[in-house]
Amino acid sequence: MFNKRYNKRKFIVMWVIIFICIICTSPITEEKAYADSQTIYYVSTDGDDSNAGTISHPFATLDRARDAIRELKHTSGIPAGGVTVYIREGEYILTDTFTLTPDDSGEVDAPIIYRSYPGEEPIISGGINVGEWTRVTENIGGITPEANGNLWVADIPQGERVHYFYINGIMQQVARQYNHDVWRSWYKFRNNSGEIGTIGPNGQWLKYRDEVSLENLPSNGDMEMLLINVVFWNSISVIKDVDPITKTVWRHSKNPNNFAKDTFDNYEGGGYSNLINALPFLDRPGEWCVNSTQGKIYYWPYDENMDNKNAVIPVLNELIRLEGDGEANNWQDQVHDIEFRGLTLMYSDRLHEDEWSAGSIKRNSEDPGGAVYLQGVRDCVIEGNKLLNIGAYGIAMTQYNQNNRILRNELGFLGCGGIELYGYGPGNVDVNKNNIIERNYIHHIGLAPYSHSAAITIYGSNNNTIKYNYIRNVPYAGISIVGVPNNEINDRNDNTKTIGGYDTYWDNTDFYQLRDSELPDDLTEHSVKAYLHSENNVVEKNIVRDYMMKLNDGGALYSWHCGDGTKWKGNILYRINPLSGLYMYNIYLDSSSNYCTLSNNITWCNNTHLDKGISNTWINNPISYPNKPQGYDELLNVITNEVNSLGGWPESLAENGLYTIEAENSVLKDTSVNTSGSIKYVEGCDNDDWIMRKVDFGTGMEGFEANVCVEQQNEEAYIEIRLDSPNGNLIGTLNLTSTGEAFNIQSCAISNISGIHDIYMVFKGANDICKLDWFRLIKNYTYELPEIIQAEDFSNMNGVEIQPEGTTVGWCDDGDWLCYNRVNFGNGYNGFTARVGVDNEYAGRVAKIRLDSPTGRLIGTLNLQGTGGWEVFEEQSTIVSGVRGLHDVYIVFEGGIGAGNFDWFEFSNPISSTLPVDLELLDIGIPLITGSASYDNQELSVTGAGSDIWGSSDQFAYVNKLVKGNSEIIARVTSLVDTDEWAKAGLMFRESGDSDSNFVDLIVTPSNGLELQWRTNKGGNCNNINLGSYTFPVYLKLIKSGNTFSAYKSVDGINWSSSLGSCSVDMNSTVKAGICVSSHNPYQGTTAKVDNIDITSQEIPTLLDIQAEGYNSMNGVELSNEGTSVGWCDTGDWLCYENIDLGGGFSAFTTRAAVDNSYAGRKVEIRLDGITGTIIGTLTMKATGGWDMFQEQSTDISDGSGIHDVYIVFKDGDGAGNFDWFRFQ
Repeated sequence: MFNKRYNKRKFIVMWVIIFICIICTSPITEEKAYADSQTIYYVSTDGDDSNAGTISHPFATLDRARDAIRELKHTSGIPAGGVTVYIREGEYILTDTFTLTPDDSGEVDAPIIYRSYPGEEPIISGGINVGEWTRVTENIGGITPEANGNLWVADIPQGERVHYFYINGIMQQVARQYNHDVWRSWYKFRNNSGEIGTIGPNGQWLKYRDEVSLENLPSNGDMEMLLINVVFWNSISVIKDVDPITKTVWRHSKNPNNFAKDTFDNYEGGGYSNLINALPFLDRPGEWCVNSTQGKIYYWPYDENMDNKNAVIPVLNELIRLEGDGEANNWQDQVHDIEFRGLTLMYSDRLHEDEWSAGSIKRNSEDPGGAVYLQGVRDCVIEGNKLLNIGAYGIAMTQYNQNNRILRNELGFLGCGGIELYGYGPGNVDVNKNNIIERNYIHHIGLAPYSHSAAITIYGSNNNTIKYNYIRNVPYAGISIVGVPNNEINDRNDNTKTIGGYDTYWDNTDFYQLRDSELPDDLTEHSVKAYLHSENNVVEKNIVRDYMMKLNDGGALYSWHCGDGTKWKGNILYRINPLSGLYMYNIYLDSSSNYCTLSNNITWCNNTHLDKGISNTWINNPISYPNKPQGYDELLNVITNEVNSLGGWPESLAENGLYTIEAENSVLKDTSVNTSGSIKYVEGCDNDDWIMRKVDFGTGMEGFEANVCVEQQNEEAYIEIRLDSPNGNLIGTLNLTSTGEAFNIQSCAISNISGIHDIYMVFKGANDICKLDWFRLIKNYTYELPEIIQAEDFSNMNGVEIQPEGTTVGWCDDGDWLCYNRVNFGNGYNGFTARVGVDNEYAGRVAKIRLDSPTGRLIGTLNLQGTGGWEVFEEQSTIVSGVRGLHDVYIVFEGGIGAGNFDWFEFSNPISSTLPVDLELLDIGIPLITGSASYDNQELSVTGAGSDIWGSSDQFAYVNKLVKGNSEIIARVTSLVDTDEWAKAGLMFRESGDSDSNFVDLIVTPSNGLELQWRTNKGGNCNNINLGSYTFPVYLKLIKSGNTFSAYKSVDGINWSSSLGSCSVDMNSTVKAGICVSSHNPYQGTTAKVDNIDITSQEIPTLLDIQAEGYNSMNGVELSNEGTSVGWCDTGDWLCYENIDLGGGFSAFTTRAAVDNSYAGRKVEIRLDGITGTIIGTLTMKATGGWDMFQEQSTDISDGSGIHDVYIVFKDGDGAGNFDWFRFQ
């Protein structure tokens, strides 16, 4: 596990493109183009500042270009059309911040533009290269045994307090006390125990308990402490004066995030800490630390050498600064009409928290600086740039900022947040407003780690438009608007009250930056709003994905004590894993978030929204999980099309090919979208027309399928599947067959393609060929068990990494998972084995085996034992329930970091199924362990688990067939494994497969003799008669005569006893009859052996079976489970099956369906000849344990007879279930 290659960021970047289809339909465009500027200067890495700045004799620096413009303005003014500075390809390493003042401004129609030369990508860098690496051979105090012999060292500027270190553009991990980010398992300082000193002028001392060693830790301030002061934010405090004897350290920080002088917040999480940047913590490859006193940086490379490695440390905190007049000059002269376009800005740093300057607002427990810093700025444009590997914020817009446009930039791998809008603290000054933040791609933020960082943060700024931004992988909120409570302003001069947050010197000035003299002392919750200046912001049509990844008490869209009137509308919120933590919501209007409008926001995640404000208006804000919410694709399509019409996002992000991809969201050539009916589809598909989507093929796809409607005359037409252009590589051909007027799924093989491609579906052979609803790709492999599954061949994953040798998977931490698509269990397997290496100190983690989602049905748990090391592999096994059929398998890791390194997985102990064709095996009541059955040489062997056959519902295995009228069951029971004195096996008549169905059984038990049991009414309690003792083998007979059931036994099957007992139970004429087995133990199965089975009935049951997916028409539903069932059955949706012959009528209706526990209670109406036609029955759906857990459910129906169109209509809520088949009987 500790030999991984540090490719985390590369891996993340590769998967950034998995979820949302963002297609740029036109070349990159800008809001405003000035290609006709009469005056142009050029800057090049091979230029010279003594040159004239022409294309053939360019300048060398941005500073010289700026000064040339100043000279031009001084001598002749700004020329018509303004001035453009073209920056040529190459890396420009800044030695100081590139600063622009009002003297550098343009005019409305004559802007000053700094931009990349067309087709080139210049890099503006604040880093320096670190070279001359040598291997550490001497004995250095504090070096760990793991690192000994593996470290390299290089010189850096003496006194440089390094916070980030990059190899070939990838951020490396600073050495840390705990090698993980699960902060609840870090060291915790305990309140009121003598471990937390009082904050004062000299900082704050902290005392460790005896088990923590402080030997060889630096006292010079190089070492920092990641401290979770409270569950919603953290500090990165500077640590000095380390005393290994007294176990004390001193914490220094000007980050005002403490709420008390001598305790950490008791708010469920205060006091967790992790020390970073010290040699005794450098214990694994990819880690580094510095000694600034000596001017040394130490690094442990993954491949044991420093060849071909570009090592960089950032040394500038700001790369570009635009600064106009401030309050002292009454904001008289601003920087304006300057534009930055097409530049890549990389490698900026952050400040140590003891170096933060006074006077700037530090409201969100993070470095308020930015790589691009705007202060006193108006009417400027930052468009089409990349800001990567940034130490604090990407773009900070503080104090005076008006009418600026931040458009179509990528901001990624940031120490804090993406874009910050900070005006002044509460008071009368209102000068930060009317800015546009639009079409930016903001991702992987808070890496300092300042984990409270939001992608877009607003404080004291109003009337801004935050629109079309794509945000993903954020530790806390996606978009945050915060302010100040009125009571804290009123109490600001009361020294007995705590106002906001305090730093380690007990100073809270910079937390809110209250403008005391401008504020009254009697503000109410309403009157305070006039002083906050954060009102009327518009947050519209943003996409926020994977939010709240580290901290608690927040949401994707968050506000607290801010100005009134924010409009949150049309945003998409999506999280790949469910929210799990304290006070975690999707839209979170925290205290005093008032008079907001929230409309048409769609959330694909668990948990709810929370509104703690007043007078907020909520209109159509659906939440769904795990199913995709209704309207999701439609809203995504709207956002995508509108963004594309404006020039697109900065990155073209590919759709995961395994998802169902709606055709109407594609790029279309000469086709159109029909929206008039119940589904949207592409039509007008003539010869040589095409549609295109950007798709991620992953590690390989070898199948293509589409839901199409093809008329008879076009069944010889076809669709060519091509890559990257309409004439690109042909990877498959879908030959179309007629479907009449209905949609059906048709498929074809494709070449095994991997990676990201534009996939073109080119229509051939006719005009108006087909209607195309959706398409998807088929993964390149189906695991046919008992085939071994190699761990590294996952279909999808969360958090793990492939080890450097490429044959194992490691870094399997709490909440991480592996997914393997299309595992065919056949008739079922009862065993699971993993080949794994586990360090002994990390033993005790678990791997849970789940089906079809990370939270899907649990079929087994493997408790991982130590093997003696990460590279010492052993096989470890567990029992799994005998799941059958085709499933996606998820291996979910829990219990802490470092579950193990995994080589392969194997399912074993196959369940055979050789039942006679007229018998079927059912698991009634979803036992934890799935039942199994085999039939060999006239003997039936049935294994069943389950809690019991008793009470108001049952759990057992049932081998049965349908019978009608008077019937009889005879069988000889030869053995039963004694798992409990009330384990049961025997004969049963049962009205349905429902767990609470009425029934009658005649069963044997290990210790309680022979029993006749029955349940008179569905859902009622059971009755019984003890029929005395028996000895194996024993013949049993159960006779159904009308509604009377009688029990008999025999020693030879010829001479029968008189009736041992009888009961009366009302049942339908058609019922189930067969052999039942229950272990009376949910965690262990029992096995019964039965032979001489004879099940007879007076009549052959009349059955009418309908496969759910065989509908003739439908509304709203979708196919699921590889097209073998129907799901997404929401209120108002329906299925229609035409010309169904109901003969003389049926009395019962049964379906095989799967229903998640939280969706039980939806209704299914059975109607004739229309969605409002004659209703013949209603079935209330019961939970089955998950969307993949299919069980039979039944209801009585009235005797509809004759030929009808049968409508299945879904009512009373979304998510009625996944449906396999329907049966009339």
